Amino acid sequence: MSMAKDAGKRVTTAREAHEITATELSRRSNVSRVTISAIEEGRALPRLETVESIAHALTVSPGWVGLGLKVGPL
Repeated sequence: MSMAKDAGKRVTTAREAHEITATELSRRSNVSRVTISAIEEGRALPRLETVESIAHALTVSPGWVGLGLKVGPL
């Protein structure tokens, strides 16, 4: 699986665990809904700033979102 698809799956998993929509994640992270969709669908590999914003909104580590590093929630 590609890095983009892996990152997208992690974002989707964390978002669903928080029981929020992609639109709500977009609002909380200040990342466009189109970008959230592209990341979750594995069509885009997020930039570092985007990973940090999404991770903060989901209270998870940027290392986990971007690379799958085994670290716990913040």
